[in-house]
Amino acid sequence: MLLHIAKFQSTSSFSSIHLSTLSSRFRCSRTFSLASLRSRPALHFYSTSTKKPSLFSKYYDQFRSKPSSYVISFLLLHEITAIVPIPLVYLALDYTGIQVPLPENMLQEGNKRINAMLRYFGFSEVEQGSRVAFLAASSYGIVKMLMPLRIAMCVYLTPFTAERIMGPALNFSKRLLRFKPNRKSAD
Repeated sequence: MLLHIAKFQSTSSFSSIHLSTLSSRFRCSRTFSLASLRSRPALHFYSTSTKKPSLFSKYYDQFRSKPSSYVISFLLLHEITAIVPIPLVYLALDYTGIQVPLPENMLQEGNKRINAMLRYFGFSEVEQGSRVAFLAASSYGIVKMLMPLRIAMCVYLTPFTAERIMGPALNFSKRLLRFKPNRKSAD
């Protein structure tokens, strides 16, 4: 990695820039007058290293080659981690009998969302204040509170999902779209 350090010196009779280049292998230093710098290309006072971070370089290259697989994988994982835990948390709360203290506004929002989902799938709405409504709203609230954990898990699992599930699925669908059966006439 190269690091350029510039020191500006100005006196009444002479103006110059002292440029030092530090590297793990060498150190060089030059002084330029301001007049000579105007005719030269711009100096870069930042790192000129193009090396990618070694920890993420594998995932960086994979994402650059298949960005659609990674985006679709993340969105799919995000939705799965939002929908699947609600009935699981509901069943766990119902089985154990735990009453979770949640803010009233979160319970009302959860009740509204659960009723909308029940209406969408053709079920009857639950009454406000019933145990079913409380457990459903509590489940919704718990899943919402776990959002940072869900997002971290989605980011962690995205490369695996993109490479092992979405990549083969997209390749298979491309092959199906390009498939043209042989149509020979029976003469």
